Amino acid sequence: MFKVRVVGKNDEKEARLSEEELQGFVSKFVIDQAKTMGHAKTTILQGKESYHWHLQYLPQGDDKDCQS
Repeated sequence: MFKVRVVGKNDEKEARLSEEELQGFVSKFVIDQAKTMGHAKTTILQGKESYHWHLQYLPQGDDKDCQS
């Protein structure tokens, strides 16, 4: 599971995505880098807009939102 923050010129969004869901947006290299280093950044160009993707790898069982 990955925590993803996408920053555009006028907006910013956060989501949690699985590796399979991410594959439609970023390269396998970026996904592997996030898994190895714990985080990664990349820029996606879409038309005249650019979006900065900040990925944080969340290993299985490391869900900080569910602390008891």
